[in-house]
Amino acid sequence: MRDSVQKKLKDVREQLSKFPPDLDTPSARLAKYHELLEFYVENCLKVRLLSSNDGKHPSMTNTLHMKFGKYIELINVYTSEIFKNEYRTKVRHAISSCVGEQLPNFLPHPVLKRLICEKLDQLWKVTDILIHDCYYSLQKVLLDQKIDEHKNDILLMKLMPAFREIVIVYLKDNNQIVHNQLQEMIRLEKHDPYTMDSLYMAKIKRFRMYLSELEVNKDREKKSKIHFEDVDDDYMVKSILDVEQATQEMLYSVYSYWKVLIRRFSDYAGLTLRAGCDFDVCSGIQDRLRRVPMEQCDFVDSYLSEDVITRTKRKQLQQTKERLEKVDAILGGHSLANIGNNSFINTPLFESSSMMTLDKLAESMNPTPTLNTTTSAPK
Repeated sequence: MRDSVQKKLKDVREQLSKFPPDLDTPSARLAKYHELLEFYVENCLKVRLLSSNDGKHPSMTNTLHMKFGKYIELINVYTSEIFKNEYRTKVRHAISSCVGEQLPNFLPHPVLKRLICEKLDQLWKVTDILIHDCYYSLQKVLLDQKIDEHKNDILLMKLMPAFREIVIVYLKDNNQIVHNQLQEMIRLEKHDPYTMDSLYMAKIKRFRMYLSELEVNKDREKKSKIHFEDVDDDYMVKSILDVEQATQEMLYSVYSYWKVLIRRFSDYAGLTLRAGCDFDVCSGIQDRLRRVPMEQCDFVDSYLSEDVITRTKRKQLQQTKERLEKVDAILGGHSLANIGNNSFINTPLFESSSMMTLDKLAESMNPTPTLNTTTSAPK
């Protein structure tokens, strides 16, 4: 009979152990909520941004780096358009349509501005796609349902739908913030071509010097001493050798300013997206989750309060457990062999004289010197 009682008692204890903690007060539920959100951020989000040990997926840093590489490749395609005959023809027609609107030997400012704005539209097009692509990849990683770190925590499982929804809202909001920041930079660039970057004037100067030397030495078959380290600069100058001076100046002016634009804009875009999609994303989600209980006072209770069925079931099991423990005590329970769900029967005691102890180890390391009381006779 006692074995039967103990078997039932063990079964009841196992059922109770599967219940989540009994959070009977609002403060207890709020404390548990913050504990769970910290676990969620540290163990369900941050680890997904790192590369997997088995190499199945790269880190978010590496993913973004590959996307930035593709972004630069697409920008280079837009750069190469400037070297083509179609673009030269377009520039030539644009200049001819403004004849008489500016002083001789001056670049028509409206044409320069319009051509640069067209390149800025191309830059924004590829940047807009980059922003969407980065945040889409981030969302896939953070919301991957194949990874189930929460499956053993009943309370975390109850909160997961809400956590996922908050992550989605956060990413959408952050996506829009980054989108607006970079779009504002494009808008500012469209006001008027302007830069304090010495790269622009340095390129303009080198192009002018190179073309002047070619003009002076064209009958002497003497090559220019100026060399271009940037391959694109070399392509640029070769594409305008047989073009009239006004078109030449417009083309290398657009090209030089474009080079300044993509250098300063692509770096800023990269830094902004690395912050939004990698470095700051977990702390941002963490802050958003912490604010939810303050913004929605019933949020925590609605998810962590026990429903009537669960509360009733827990109470019934608790009462059953208490009755069985009383019966077990009457039948001779409460021995060391029945504490909890563990059995200590036949557990050896630490009484063996041969067992090493700290004292014995100390003695073996520092043996007591033996006094020699025997006096040897003099020879």
